[in-house]
Amino acid sequence: MHPKNEAEFLRELTADLSKLMDKTVVFNGKAEEYKARFGSQTPFFKTLHEGGDRLNKLATIADPLANYI
Repeated sequence: MHPKNEAEFLRELTADLSKLMDKTVVFNGKAEEYKARFGSQTPFFKTLHEGGDRLNKLATIADPLANYI
């Protein structure tokens, strides 16, 4: 079902962002576990770190969005 108006659409978007933030916390925790187990000098750690940074930046729009609606 498609949202009928902007407020409804933004509420759905906020709910999706909330889920993303939860997953970001899990992702960052697993990246830290990877670092602890295998070190930060592995080629894949850089990718994990950059991915976590991108997720964190995306998640920062949740508060302004929640305040808007």
